[in-house]
Amino acid sequence: MNKYYSQQNQIIKKTMLLIVTLFLTVLVVSCKPKQDTGAIELINQAYEVLALEFQEGDTIDSVTGDFRLPLFVKEFPDVALLWSSGTETIIKPQGLFAVINRPQEDTSVDLTATLSYKKEAKDKIFSVNVSGYTDYEFTGYYESLSGLLMDEFTVELSSMIKTKGRATGTTAQVRQIDNYEGQNYNIYTGFEVYGNREHVWPQSHLGAIKDDLHNLRAANSQVNSTRGNKFFVDNPLGGSWKVIGNGFYPGEDHIGDVARIILYIYIRYELNIQLVGQLDLFLMWHEMDPVSPFEISRNNKIYAIQNNRNPFIDYPDLVDIMFNN
Repeated sequence: MNKYYSQQNQIIKKTMLLIVTLFLTVLVVSCKPKQDTGAIELINQAYEVLALEFQEGDTIDSVTGDFRLPLFVKEFPDVALLWSSGTETIIKPQGLFAVINRPQEDTSVDLTATLSYKKEAKDKIFSVNVSGYTDYEFTGYYESLSGLLMDEFTVELSSMIKTKGRATGTTAQVRQIDNYEGQNYNIYTGFEVYGNREHVWPQSHLGAIKDDLHNLRAANSQVNSTRGNKFFVDNPLGGSWKVIGNGFYPGEDHIGDVARIILYIYIRYELNIQLVGQLDLFLMWHEMDPVSPFEISRNNKIYAIQNNRNPFIDYPDLVDIMFNN
């Protein structure tokens, strides 16, 4: 009899345990948040078309300069994007841009885009290969840069800019170096007759430094007078030169020229760059408006006269190494 009741108790206990287990399972399932299938589908569609766009000449396997980061996918504007980097010392998301700090050797960095809509989210990872700067073989004028590590490299480059050659800048010399293929090429306005010399870094902000061909450009006299010593500002709409408030926009065809001149003068004479604009703006302009054949021609002519060069024209990637580092 006792054995019978013992078996019955075990059956009852097992049955109760099964009932409790089923009850808890139902409770957990019912409490679990329901997925928004519509939001998930939208995110998946955006995930498929999301891509990175690099500056001209760069690919995901060989990145040398800053590139834009979309804040949403054009076809799916409701899907928000948040960017993060696996190695911020090399790729750092900053607003609309991924700022590149090239290492000495080629390095792969995971750049993650978190796509979100309503309460749903999904990550998409891009493995971006940032090209190291040691792919250059420096010879001749730049031979002293060869084999140097990062800190030594930037110190030597800075010293080179500060000490090599001399500074001159007569009207005849400006007219000579800004003549390109038989035509005068003015800063801000392009091909037209020569007017006068423009100090891109204004003369009033140079102190005792007055003449350096790297800073002097042929210019339209009226435009030169209009610019005066106004600091440089951006115009998101681009277009030709324009006075904007108390600032001056050089024109979309001239922003790179201005940037490389300013960065050179900034280092050579150790001046306060905020007198003429913001460093980040000049770095952006350098990327947006690449070195032109005119600048290369002009740099070569200046070297023949002053015995020094603007490295940011010869090696545009040196801007990243010098400033983004």
